[in-house]
Amino acid sequence: MKIQGFKPRPCQKEFLLSPARFKVISAGRRFGKTIAALNWILEGALNHRGWNCMWVAPTYRQSRYAFKRLMSALRLSGGMSIISRVSESDMVIEFINHSLISFRTAENYDNLRAEGINRLVIDEAARIPKAAWEEVLRPAISDTGGDVMFISTPKGRNWFYHLWLMGKNPEYPDYQSWRFPTSDNPKVKEQDIELARKTLPENVFRQE
Repeated sequence: MKIQGFKPRPCQKEFLLSPARFKVISAGRRFGKTIAALNWILEGALNHRGWNCMWVAPTYRQSRYAFKRLMSALRLSGGMSIISRVSESDMVIEFINHSLISFRTAENYDNLRAEGINRLVIDEAARIPKAAWEEVLRPAISDTGGDVMFISTPKGRNWFYHLWLMGKNPEYPDYQSWRFPTSDNPKVKEQDIELARKTLPENVFRQE
């Protein structure tokens, strides 16, 4: 099952179909990384019975946005019949195959300590504390052999940048990295990108 209206572009298919366990996607604003990652985590939950899937964003607001976007897509595509339980307050969707997707925040990342995770999306990873990944989330996928998708716009040369470099290094075959500009999304008008280029500081434009 796919989110209604989502037809992955060739660049999105590159990472969606990759067998890499750790997918690191550095992409510009409005590229389409969120919708692609939502489809990826949904595919994991629906095709594997009893999987524990988790979406982690820097803030509650960002996590809530992803939860609402997935729920809206499931309603529009007739997917409510495959859901056994929804908790709006906890932002958890449980499916009839006993898999679930929970949407969490890294604001108090120690609260993310839980049972093993089978599929994990770290949204805007460059804005999440490094310790949230290393101390809490990385151990949670060790016993399950879980896979992870990191999606983010860059933020300097922090831990996400070094993670992205690992995906380009043949010494780390489980990692694979991609970089996509906003202009890869045909829905974003070129003149708007050019306006941003002219009106934003160069370093901000290049980052975002």
